[in-house]
Amino acid sequence: MSVPQPPEPIPGARLLFSLDPAVSHLNHGSFGAVPISVQRAQQRLRDEMEANPLRFFTQGLVDRVAHTRRHLASFIGADPDGTALVSNATTGVAVVLQSLGLRPDDEILSTDHGYGAVALSIQRECRRTGATSRVLPVPLEATNEEIVQAVRDALRPGRTRLLVIDQLTSSTARLFPAAAIVAVAHEH
Repeated sequence: MSVPQPPEPIPGARLLFSLDPAVSHLNHGSFGAVPISVQRAQQRLRDEMEANPLRFFTQGLVDRVAHTRRHLASFIGADPDGTALVSNATTGVAVVLQSLGLRPDDEILSTDHGYGAVALSIQRECRRTGATSRVLPVPLEATNEEIVQAVRDALRPGRTRLLVIDQLTSSTARLFPAAAIVAVAHEH
């Protein structure tokens, strides 16, 4: 498999952020820089909150959060009623892991391309519940078809309780064929 060329730079993209121009910030997954337009929106909300905290938290906040949840769910094609807003992916994974009621005969399957904090959350929940964590090695040069087949082969019906797959992997920036993997998981 040949290594793909990096994408062409987006003209003016640097101007969208407050990043030091001498810095090439690549880790938006762990410590993402916020675009200037988002910084301004955040500041407007902070100003509104600081001007009248009681009003901010008691009048309309629930409706604003519900609107945002519905909007984001629509954007990603998810069911708004089955969607929740969380602070970050690590928090979301922890909520899911703790809601499963894992038992000692259950296992969680992930890949060696997974986000480190998610892997730590999986390990912690397995220690807490006695469940097992299995990490599927996926070679960097694996094709999408090989990745899907590796997941298919690794799933243990009746035992694999949860499959954790990063669509865009943090450690390798590999785009996994998430839709095909989800279809395979649903088969099992």
